[in-house]
Amino acid sequence: MNFTSEGVVMINGDKNEILVLKNILPLVYKDAKKFVEDIPKLFKNVKGALLNVFCHQPIGYKTNMDFCEAISKKLDALHIPHLYLSTRHTSSLFSLHVANINLQFNETVLLVHLNYNHVSINGFKYTENGYKEVCDKRININGKENTKLLRDEILGESNPMKIVLVCLLKDKTFVKFLRKVLKSNKLIAFDSMPDVDENVIDDIAKWMFDKSFIKYHIIPMCERKYFFITAIGKETFSFLFLEPSEILPLKKTCYVSRCNEYIIVSSSC
Repeated sequence: MNFTSEGVVMINGDKNEILVLKNILPLVYKDAKKFVEDIPKLFKNVKGALLNVFCHQPIGYKTNMDFCEAISKKLDALHIPHLYLSTRHTSSLFSLHVANINLQFNETVLLVHLNYNHVSINGFKYTENGYKEVCDKRININGKENTKLLRDEILGESNPMKIVLVCLLKDKTFVKFLRKVLKSNKLIAFDSMPDVDENVIDDIAKWMFDKSFIKYHIIPMCERKYFFITAIGKETFSFLFLEPSEILPLKKTCYVSRCNEYIIVSSSC
């Protein structure tokens, strides 16, 4: 599968490797530090970058957050617009595109992704800023559930204009069952994820250059928990500062007493 698009480079990072999908054959990096050093020559004649790297465990950096900050610093210096794709939203973006979803403002779509017996359910409301996530849940199924009860569990209190069902595996054991559960004139179902071509990446990338193009833009949310650890003497205190799923960008203010001997800002996935 080739994710290239004219003028935009796609970066995918799994646990151990970074793939630069710019040419017919992707470039593979094991060393994150080397990748960052090579950005000026890798990104020649590049208009923008899409980065799917939140799962990568970077060699050369203490944390993934440090790695992302280093990438942004390099790209900012080169004046290259870039967008970090949320790990959990990448499949949603592709599903919105292949299903050719067109909603009016305040209408909703429910995306159901099946992976073995694991079902991911994400609901989105279409707003003037793009798709805002309004539902995120996971359930397991065994294929023997009462169809009405399972349908009620999947839909919850939502009343979406469209329901998109995508099977992420070749095994179709459960997909026929879910087709039956979700059967309606609202349902758009795929027995497998259709091939993603460069047009998908072009459409996702357009938002970077034109903020009015929101057809395939999911409003970004915090991917990690951010918290402070403070200390007074031998006692330490921690408190959560940012929750996952808070809409970005945002600003928060926190006041810490001067009696604290040190303050550590940390994050977790």
